[in-house]
Amino acid sequence: MKVSVVFRDGGEETFDSIEAIDPIGLPGFISIVQHDNEDSDRHTSYIWPSMSIDNMVIETVEGEEFEHNSTPKWFKQV
Repeated sequence: MKVSVVFRDGGEETFDSIEAIDPIGLPGFISIVQHDNEDSDRHTSYIWPSMSIDNMVIETVEGEEFEHNSTPKWFKQV
């Protein structure tokens, strides 16, 4: 999967080789787990307060796109 994140402060990040996107057990936070292509035993986790995210687009390997933004419904298909 590929994930593009736009933050409320105007910053942007794009991540490839995503294994999981999860509203973690802490309410109000979201986690992205990125696979390390060079070492299959390594992963990198990113955690943000979901309120800091203005918009997030998730593109699956099949080409489907899902969007998360500041509206209450998460991950709606676009």
